[in-house]
Amino acid sequence: MPIQVRIPVQLRALTGGQEVVTATGSSVLQLIENIDKQFPGVKDRICEADGKVRRFVNIFVNRGRHPNLGESADADFRER
Repeated sequence: MPIQVRIPVQLRALTGGQEVVTATGSSVLQLIENIDKQFPGVKDRICEADGKVRRFVNIFVNRGRHPNLGESADADFRER
């Protein structure tokens, strides 16, 4: 199922200025990787080389901060 993802101003240069993009995935990491396929460079700005979300990046699901991203972006975002 396609998911709408809001892109912060700091990353919109990578998405051609789009504020909202559509992607699919069952985990945060899959969603980020799908967005990166459409807009190369997004994943490098959000994740460390080991796949962990950078500590200063906040991921929100349904308007709430995602609680399960401490170790990896591979958490299932639908658990929220």
